[in-house]
Amino acid sequence: MTPVTFGLFDWMDRGTAPWHQLYEERLQLLEAADAAGFFGYHLAEHHATPLAMAPSPALFLTAAAQRTRCIRLGPLVYLLPLYHPLRLIKEVCMLDHLSNGRLELGILRRVSPYELGSFGVDAADTRAIFTEALAVLLAGLTHERLTFEGQYYRYTNVPMELRPLQRPYPPLWYPTQHPESVGYAAMLEGARSIGSPTFENQNGRMMEGEGGASIIDVRARNGKRQSVFRFYVFPYMDRPNLTVLTHALVTRLTFEGKRATGVEISYGGNTHARRKRQDHRPLGCRQSSVAYAADRRVDPAGRSTSDESPKNSSHWIFRYEVVPWLLKPQT
Repeated sequence: MTPVTFGLFDWMDRGTAPWHQLYEERLQLLEAADAAGFFGYHLAEHHATPLAMAPSPALFLTAAAQRTRCIRLGPLVYLLPLYHPLRLIKEVCMLDHLSNGRLELGILRRVSPYELGSFGVDAADTRAIFTEALAVLLAGLTHERLTFEGQYYRYTNVPMELRPLQRPYPPLWYPTQHPESVGYAAMLEGARSIGSPTFENQNGRMMEGEGGASIIDVRARNGKRQSVFRFYVFPYMDRPNLTVLTHALVTRLTFEGKRATGVEISYGGNTHARRKRQDHRPLGCRQSSVAYAADRRVDPAGRSTSDESPKNSSHWIFRYEVVPWLLKPQT
């Protein structure tokens, strides 16, 4: 029978004692836990709150590594959207060596919106940032040179002079309140282990590139799964400035610099190009987009009818066929 082991999960909150005393007493606690045979010590990361007396877990764990011999040490967690992944790669390697291979690597995509906001990070962006940052982190820990091309991070042939002591990298921890997130983390980790690139969703760069792994975007209302159209468009069908064109495929976006300015669609065997006016705002106008704002309407035959009045401008909503895959084979 496998013996039961025990660990400590800790966060350092502000008290009445001086800060140097707080840190010293925690280190003494860790020395006692190490002598008592505790398996591990996990330290939380918080910011801009009274719980944030250890905003940089790696600093405290480095000190803890010098005061202990057996107990495993780890941040629970590194909040990846708040870290530059290239620097974090090096810090993880250093801490793994300074602890003599006792590092447990906890990662997470978000904390409270209040804490994220103190760094200027939008909570809505954290999944995409986390997915890229984790891909960069694991690639940097397992390769001699790092090359990565993403929306948030881009690196070309960067030498990785430091490597972790534990190979291929320290054990990963992913805390969550949602059981489905366990499958999410495990599936993506499995894809990375066989060299498949991972993406924040199945649209955009994954669909237009050479393939990879992603989690299907699922939208639900009242406990029932809904299509993209049913979730995003149907609630607004009563609006007079909304025209829905079904059986149309967005095939190309046109750009001026980095700004999307127009769209081409395939409809009825023909290609139709539309360009947004200066005073109209696109709805989700990006690659693999499903919507576009324009100043013209299209009748069921695909012919455009001009309406130059801004108050009568209409939003284009195109049906976009999304293939429900988890893994798109690489070509």
